[in-house]
Amino acid sequence: MKRLALVLLCVSAHARAQTAEPEPEPEVQVTGEQTSRSNRDATAASTVITGEPLREPGIDAARLLARVPGVQTTRSGSSADLTTLSLRGSSAAQVPVYLAGIRVQDEVTGVADLSRFPLWMLERIEIYRGTSPEFVSRFGLAGAVLLEPRMPRHNEARAGVELGSWNSQSGWGGATVANAPASRGVQAATSASYRLSHSDNDFTYRDDAGTAFSAADDGVALRQNADFVAQDFWSLSRFVVPTSQGPVRANVVLNGFAREQGVTGLSQTPAQRARMATTRELAGLDVRLPCQGGDGRCSLQLATRGVSQQQVTRDPWNELGLGTDFLALGSERLETRASLRLRPRDALLWGLDVAFENGGLDLNQPQLARTRAQERIVSGTGLVQLEHGDFQTLALVRGSCLDVRGSEFERATSVDSCFFEGRWGGKWAVGGGFTLRSNAQRAVRPATLGERYGVSAGTRGNADLLPEQGWSFDTGVNYVKDLGPLLRLDAELFGFARFAEQLIAYQRAALGYVRPYNVAESRTLGVEFAANVVLLSHLRLGGQLTALDPRDTSAGRTTINDLIPLLSRLTVGGEIEVFTESRPGLWSRAGLTWLLRYRGGRVADPAGLIVVPGQLVSDLTCAFQFWENRLALRARLENLFDTSQFDTVGYPLPGRSFYSSLELIY
Repeated sequence: MKRLALVLLCVSAHARAQTAEPEPEPEVQVTGEQTSRSNRDATAASTVITGEPLREPGIDAARLLARVPGVQTTRSGSSADLTTLSLRGSSAAQVPVYLAGIRVQDEVTGVADLSRFPLWMLERIEIYRGTSPEFVSRFGLAGAVLLEPRMPRHNEARAGVELGSWNSQSGWGGATVANAPASRGVQAATSASYRLSHSDNDFTYRDDAGTAFSAADDGVALRQNADFVAQDFWSLSRFVVPTSQGPVRANVVLNGFAREQGVTGLSQTPAQRARMATTRELAGLDVRLPCQGGDGRCSLQLATRGVSQQQVTRDPWNELGLGTDFLALGSERLETRASLRLRPRDALLWGLDVAFENGGLDLNQPQLARTRAQERIVSGTGLVQLEHGDFQTLALVRGSCLDVRGSEFERATSVDSCFFEGRWGGKWAVGGGFTLRSNAQRAVRPATLGERYGVSAGTRGNADLLPEQGWSFDTGVNYVKDLGPLLRLDAELFGFARFAEQLIAYQRAALGYVRPYNVAESRTLGVEFAANVVLLSHLRLGGQLTALDPRDTSAGRTTINDLIPLLSRLTVGGEIEVFTESRPGLWSRAGLTWLLRYRGGRVADPAGLIVVPGQLVSDLTCAFQFWENRLALRARLENLFDTSQFDTVGYPLPGRSFYSSLELIY
């Protein structure tokens, strides 16, 4: 991974860059830049978050994504603690998350920790619900999430500071250098940005002393050993070279992230000395080449992307129950992809992709033998897209072959297997502002290296695990129309179903450790609704509702309860924004937004005996922008009514919090 980063640094000195996926056209935005649908995959149920929501002070990915229909997040504390995401009732491992086009799931549990992705450098977040776009490296059983950084476009300098509750402090700065556009010359732009963040996270919470049904011994406790210091560095470059065949576009992305933090443990048994250090190095080089006479009917895209992640946990007092006082996890992944697109006719597009992925896991515990594993995947994808009038359809099939080699406690094993995935999507603009969309997808999730080879003495691996697989279906209608000069409505309604099998579960072995195996099956049905109404060019009303019926349909289930744990069957959200926009002058825009979100109760264990009650949380945000958005003052009051929250059982969440920020762009 270090060699890859050095190569890309050298390349970036000569070529400043673009993306291997189709560069997104400007999305149709509602006033206030809140949400829209992605046009990179017009047939999918999708949501795009861009603009002001990404700039809100103190906001983290969990709070922001929870506003999207179909999304539920699971948190284990503050914004620096483990946070995972579920789409349409899925597990977190079934939703691949991509940062700058690079899949960032870890190889231990297969989940992406959202707390490791600060939003300050993101230009947009794309959430694909139910199906995955064709240009990602791995399909998700329930969709995919794409985090896209802000690419450099013109000369500017940017700096900002943020202050908030629990002694939270952040500062960031960066600059972009771009040459003047020329009709026949090379165009280049590059940026470098850095952010430093810190928080004590010593908020108070209600401690029930382990007796949830008795308030007699309840008290107020102070969360300890929850501080963190995080650093985030980005280098982004674009390069466009005109040729006789058309422009050659390239993109170079470099990211480094590091965080050192305390690990608090459960609220009833807090950890005082446990610490964790997390690092991530990410690099990507993407090039798009024209072909066939430069008429735009043929293009070749080449991409090489890599990510290396490390996590070191030190627990000198054995407070976390790891069975060791030192645990080092390291994983790395290198992806190479070639994509050919041919358009023999205006209405017909053919595509062929070939990809190679190489991943590794290294688990080091001084008391045990070292665990190492390697995974290689080769895949090929065929794509056809047809447009006829107001109808568009997409069909693709992907075949992948997997080769895994590794050892657990000095026992070497290997696995070779192949599997197929596919997807169909359709879009029909029926007129009158109505658009119908429908999708069907078969997706496969191979077991992670951690599931195959174990992560500790108490959690062993199973090299014979079969991939999880499932079918997803959805059908929906969108309605977008200006109902007059002062009224605009954007609404959507989707129904969906997913059937998954060979899901990975854990069972206790005779020797006292747990081991994964294929047994579980699930069926999830649901409905999603979202709407945005803009009135009088100064008032926006938004809302979303998701109703789920997630059921465990495993044949060997031994409990009466069949609801899948930690999933709410009903989530409702609403927001009201009052805003005003001005012509160029002293101030550009001012807005005040009130957000309300209700998450229904959910069972916390397979037997259904522990129930996390429903929660109603409200936030208040205001923003003022001056001098053509060059100066921005923002403030946010989180958890306005100081609602007591326990998202994951035993892990308290912050109460009422206040954050403010100042950003200057020159």
